Amino acid sequence: MTFLGRIIDFFLRGNVTPFLIVISLIAGVLAIVVTPREEEPQIVVPMADVYVSAPGLPAAEVERQIATPLEKLLYQIDGVEHVYSASRPGSAVVTVRFFVGEDREDSLVKIYNKVFSNLDRIPPDIVSWVVKPVEIDDVPIVIVTLWSDRPQQIDDFALRRIAEELDIALQAVPETNRTSIVGGRPRVVRVELDPDALAARQTSPLEVAWALGVSNVRARAGDFDQADRSFLVDVGDFFTDAEDLRRAVVNVVDGIPVHLGDVATLVDGPAERSGYTWIGFGAAEGDPDLAV
Repeated sequence: MTFLGRIIDFFLRGNVTPFLIVISLIAGVLAIVVTPREEEPQIVVPMADVYVSAPGLPAAEVERQIATPLEKLLYQIDGVEHVYSASRPGSAVVTVRFFVGEDREDSLVKIYNKVFSNLDRIPPDIVSWVVKPVEIDDVPIVIVTLWSDRPQQIDDFALRRIAEELDIALQAVPETNRTSIVGGRPRVVRVELDPDALAARQTSPLEVAWALGVSNVRARAGDFDQADRSFLVDVGDFFTDAEDLRRAVVNVVDGIPVHLGDVATLVDGPAERSGYTWIGFGAAEGDPDLAV
């Protein structure tokens, strides 16, 4: 009889089989009780996005001069699994993903060290860059859509204002991580220059832009002591509304100040449209029996 046949004969003729079955059941119960379980296990996968700004460059040049060299540079970091990028005119996003289990803080430090230790290799076209870590909690789990069936009374601008108030209220909910608003037109003050008025007052658009940039500034000028008290001195002020902006002086010609309202039309309202969003409804729309 072979060795395997002896083992089979031993289990068939002896009383060991019921005993092993009982031991297996006990071991299975202990494994279920002792093994830690979690409804949503936290798997650490360090990721980070490197946002690069290079105004004026087309997408092809951004990819060739910025995204591709940065990918090669970041791929040299220990523990990196994948590096991929997206290029568009004037900017690029390079995503770095580490292996599962890598320490999140150490991974971010490695990215910062690699980027800042190669500042001498950064092209002069790059204006700024920022490293933003990507967390598993950044994935949205609740999306609230605001819509109106009366666009003449409640348009995208009004919906955006409502969403901004709703965003503030949602931040008060306990354990809320981050909220963001997508869509709608925010409130802005548009300055529409009049070429004829600019020419009549010998003012160029660059002079208007420079004047507005240096006027809307508030800075600390110093302090002084008086009567055992210290007072801080601030100079300048910010524009509080469209009327302040309209009265801003943008140039002086022959001793006569030129106000912004003299050379431009100011529109206080929604920004210009940069995109469109559609919302669609399925079979449950309008049917209370099918609505969830």
